[in-house]
Amino acid sequence: MRLICFVLNETSLALALKIRRNSAENITIMVPAKLKITAMTAADDIKSYADLHKATAAAFADYDGLIFIMAVGIVVRTIADLVQDKLHDPAVVVFDECGRHGISLLSGHIGGANALTERLCLTIQAEPVI
Repeated sequence: MRLICFVLNETSLALALKIRRNSAENITIMVPAKLKITAMTAADDIKSYADLHKATAAAFADYDGLIFIMAVGIVVRTIADLVQDKLHDPAVVVFDECGRHGISLLSGHIGGANALTERLCLTIQAEPVI
């Protein structure tokens, strides 16, 4: 699966790095351009975005799964006009910043979000919400 993870701040970036380190998945991490990349994270091949909605729209077509570490409301508003149907939409998984819960938000069965949520939650001992 081609996966991309969007974060909003340093806390969510730390969780994204933890998920990527502990997972067998190949995950591209995207941070806001305004977020300062430290020397510690610069080696982690992190990419930046200027506009979350535009970056998500591009990723919707290019990736099999989108992971967001932020509030569900932000994600819903970001993907609302991108959603087509369960046969074409990518898997969308949302984690809270503390990494306590992973939510299968879109394309659960056919798109693989349910299975992806369970795999990623297992790597960080989070509770999957399916």
